[in-house]
Amino acid sequence: MTTTTSLIVIGLVLTGQAGSATEMLKHHTRVCKADKILNIAHRGSSGMRPAHSLAGYELAADQGADFIECDVAVTKDLKLVCLHDAFLSKVTNVAEKEEFKDKKQILSYNGEERDDWWVTDFSFDELLSLRLVQEFDARDQSFNGDFTVPLLSEFIEIAMQKNVDIYPELKTPTFFNNQLNFDFELNLAIALRKVENFDARRVLVQSFDSSSLLKFNELAPEFRIIQLAKVRPSDEQLEILAAAGAYGLGLHKDLIIEQKDRRRVGVTDIVEKAHRLNLKVHSWVSRNEGDFLLWDYGLDPYAEYEDLIEAGVNGIFTDFPASLANYLSLRRENTC
Repeated sequence: MTTTTSLIVIGLVLTGQAGSATEMLKHHTRVCKADKILNIAHRGSSGMRPAHSLAGYELAADQGADFIECDVAVTKDLKLVCLHDAFLSKVTNVAEKEEFKDKKQILSYNGEERDDWWVTDFSFDELLSLRLVQEFDARDQSFNGDFTVPLLSEFIEIAMQKNVDIYPELKTPTFFNNQLNFDFELNLAIALRKVENFDARRVLVQSFDSSSLLKFNELAPEFRIIQLAKVRPSDEQLEILAAAGAYGLGLHKDLIIEQKDRRRVGVTDIVEKAHRLNLKVHSWVSRNEGDFLLWDYGLDPYAEYEDLIEAGVNGIFTDFPASLANYLSLRRENTC
């Protein structure tokens, strides 16, 4: 899309004259970009199934995801599992389990004190007695209680069966290393290397923790690394990442499309700067619900996808990989 066309489209959205991204695409005149936009399933198809359920991973693959994310956590008996946080109350029914009431305790996590049940206090067998639930009240609750917390190895097995790539995260590594006297980076490297007949190029390892990510990179340089950020990295930090051989950045979408009070301000230069250093950029996280969209998009998730792609992102994390797959198909039909 040319700059002029972009301004026209944005103007139509702002004035309520653009019905949807489908209408926007009908007038899209630029030749399509050669680079594939990656469809990255955030915690699986987490908009339609409980996050980090095996069923959600399978559904994401069936819906057209290129990569599926697994936030890696560690149990008391040092098993690697897929779980969004180290605490359990948001995504499991642990609070209903009388036998585990004494396990609740206050720990420091991400700089805050939290009273909760912690995966580091549960063996994997104990975790299997819990059931996953949908975190967001506005989403389908009918699958609550159907699924258990999966092992990382089970996640990888599904990816291999479905021929989809994987995007594990070293999640809060300092917490797990301190709580369990553990070497998270080494053990993740070992786990990934154990997988037979799975090309290392089909793996992207991400983390917010730069030191952990660089340590992992030294231990297992065959796997590509992605630095996550919710605060804009400095130019110096970008140069350090590029020099270390990082594959790219996982940026909160607000770092790419600046907004104020859910109104679009404009596109920042972070993607352009990253690309100059040969760093890919993946945005997170796109969700279909109106509460997560800028007013300018007219409650249309396709409009957000279009904005991010026009800003130059190479991939999009989404809770709804089917929606992104449908949008990308529509985009190809109308622009290629």
